[in-house]
Amino acid sequence: MLEQAKGLERDHRRADIDGLRAVAIVLVVAFHAFPNAVSGGFIGVDVFFVISGYLITGLLQRDAEAGNLHYGGFLMRRLRRLWASFALMAIATTAFAWASLSPERLLDYLRALAAAVGLSSNWYFFATADYFNTSLDQNLLLHTWSLGVEEQFYLLFPLIVLVLAKRPRLLTLAAAMLGLASLGLSIGEAQRGNASGAFYATHLRCWEMLGGALLARASHAGLIARSGRALGAAAPALISVLMAFGVTIVLSAAFTFSESTRFPGAAALAPVGGALLCLLAGEWAAAGGARSPLLLRATVEAPAARYIGRISYAWYLWHWPVLVALRMLVFDPDDVYVVLAVLLSLLLAIIAYHLVERPVHRGKLLSNRALAAAAGMSVAAFLGVAAYGVGNRGVPGRISPAAARALDTGPDLRHQGRPCYPARDIALEFGLPAPPPAAAETKFCVLGDSTGRPPDFLLWGDSHASAIEGAVWRVARERGLTGLSAVMGGCPPVLGGGWSLLSPQDLAQCVAFNDNVERVIGAWSIPNVVLVGRWSIYAQQPGTNRAGKFRALSSALDASAAAAPAPKAFMAALRAGITMAAQHSKVSLLVDVPTQGFSVPQAVAYEKTWPYLPPPRWLRRADQERRRREYLPDMQALSRRGLVRLFDPLDAFCPAEHCLGEIDGAPLFFDASHLNAAGADYLLRALPELLPQRTEASPDARQ
Repeated sequence: MLEQAKGLERDHRRADIDGLRAVAIVLVVAFHAFPNAVSGGFIGVDVFFVISGYLITGLLQRDAEAGNLHYGGFLMRRLRRLWASFALMAIATTAFAWASLSPERLLDYLRALAAAVGLSSNWYFFATADYFNTSLDQNLLLHTWSLGVEEQFYLLFPLIVLVLAKRPRLLTLAAAMLGLASLGLSIGEAQRGNASGAFYATHLRCWEMLGGALLARASHAGLIARSGRALGAAAPALISVLMAFGVTIVLSAAFTFSESTRFPGAAALAPVGGALLCLLAGEWAAAGGARSPLLLRATVEAPAARYIGRISYAWYLWHWPVLVALRMLVFDPDDVYVVLAVLLSLLLAIIAYHLVERPVHRGKLLSNRALAAAAGMSVAAFLGVAAYGVGNRGVPGRISPAAARALDTGPDLRHQGRPCYPARDIALEFGLPAPPPAAAETKFCVLGDSTGRPPDFLLWGDSHASAIEGAVWRVARERGLTGLSAVMGGCPPVLGGGWSLLSPQDLAQCVAFNDNVERVIGAWSIPNVVLVGRWSIYAQQPGTNRAGKFRALSSALDASAAAAPAPKAFMAALRAGITMAAQHSKVSLLVDVPTQGFSVPQAVAYEKTWPYLPPPRWLRRADQERRRREYLPDMQALSRRGLVRLFDPLDAFCPAEHCLGEIDGAPLFFDASHLNAAGADYLLRALPELLPQRTEASPDARQ
């Protein structure tokens, strides 16, 4: 990453490019350290891609013009530039992973390691990026996805240059057509909402590097130099304006984009365009042959910025593992810890740059033959370690028995094997009226007694409802109840919207699913409806006028959510769903279970492994109360109107100053927010009236 041309490495190194690298790496580090403050800092990687394409193409063009363009020689220079620092970082992270990670997470790490040394970690993360892979952002090598993208570009693009080196116009045309095709595919994927995997895909990212390549082609053809000289006396002012405009675009994207931005797609045009403007300004300044304008010398060409740019590759390599390790060992660290981790990663980067990266890059440590041999042996060693660890299922004997017991949890599977049918078949099985045609294929699952009597209750909600299905199934069987469940991950039980990170297709499916559940409630007059969701993630953010992670979409039954202001859309959708269900059923709503900001089993396991480290910082009751203050009053207003009964687990899960993540070393969650079997049983023991009693639900009671 953060590539540079050989000709610029010595006497003619462009100061403005080092400064632009500094801007990019600071944004990336700031995003990973403080994502709420720099919510779009991930666009720093896009700036790196542009710089890489620009400089690599310039290097290839100069080699071709001098008759020295050799594919093997080019790859050896990339190896000399990139491998040593990566290998050092990989050795350190592998040692830490072996000593620290649970078997499951070590497996994830080792698979990523094998992919990284195989120059394809981006495709590994492409294949594993989904809603349920909650450990992805804790993989010590997640940041190597961008190295994979660049390395694949380095393998393929030089071949195109080799073939078309003597036909420059055709080379430019080929680069432009490939770039446009990649951009078109990227925009299409973003519009379809396939953001998770698309973020890592080479064919959806290479247009950014090809944009830099096209600028290098224009420079090599003399177009930029001639236009720069034509500016005359106006050049310094225009160069400063252009550089300021480019940096402003990049910074604006960094502070306005967020995880909900469909990216890369069209949104990536902003950081890519800003980076290209900065490079163009630097080209004009270099073409003039005079001293750079004052604005450049005071900002991107300042000594500190240039130095940060020079060590940016090493800092990129080290900052992510250090931050991940911090969040593994000190759960929910405060800002002081995070700042110290950032400074530690910077120190490691400086050491690695001066003692390893720079000497190897300049050929002072290893000859080409020795470097190739060392790289080959290190690849074999990494792959051997990965094969051993994966073959032994994460080597569980590495961790203590107490930690192993804490990690031995997962989703509650007691309800596994429950029958699930379309509503049409449910109606036949239980002697219910035929559902409306639109809802006939909507699936419901049977919980508890399945002897064919009409259902006593319906459990309706998102993945937090799914997490307690096993406990609900147990209680229903104990009470002789017949229950149904209608659950969909990321889809709260409301009318008109869902989780903002759902793709447009999944969002539409969520809205249609909830509409059909409401239709079935009305058709079957189910006596009790229990709503369960992670309300805090969808609702307006506390103390702000900003919407939560809820995106409104008009429902066939109610359009109030789509018409409401964004921060209020979620409550409008919830109010609509409750109001409609209350016409036919007694509606109960489970208020948010207090959830932690980290993996609870991991936190308990680390506490058992390293009792001398700071213990997990369990959620404070006051923070949970603050978290829900934007939506709980509206829920309470609906309760006062008699539309819904509220069941609040706050006292059960937060009996003192801090909320419970475990009891006597046994986790209550199988990740950061979903209850496991022990947690779900604890919840229903604390709130026994959340589900109806058998006498309430008897056929006589409904008459």
